[in-house]
Amino acid sequence: MTGPKPGGELGSTWEPIDPRKLGAEESSVVLTEGTVFVLGRRVRPGADGLVVEVREVDGLRTMFAYSSLQRLVDGCGKHQPWLELKVGVRAEDVQVDVGADVVAWNAHFPASLRQVGGDDA
Repeated sequence: MTGPKPGGELGSTWEPIDPRKLGAEESSVVLTEGTVFVLGRRVRPGADGLVVEVREVDGLRTMFAYSSLQRLVDGCGKHQPWLELKVGVRAEDVQVDVGADVVAWNAHFPASLRQVGGDDA
């Protein structure tokens, strides 16, 4: 399943991934020390399927990973959907599963490329 590819500086595609590889157990958020956060979302609310966001940057399929939730929010904004990789799930393994060429760690997006929520309009 590949989703929409918005225009702009960075294109965006969504690649499906087995949620068990991300440690998905339930929809509640419990943050654990040592986890990694990646841009992504559930296929739909309440669904088991998860997708990891992969964007094209300089001709490379790029997965974005963050060493803390605060760094993700600082770099992408508070409306960016994200997934938590459980301890023991390596970002490099997820990179291979989604077909990303590289992983960008703690990247900072310009305001023009951030997700916008209802209160930002």
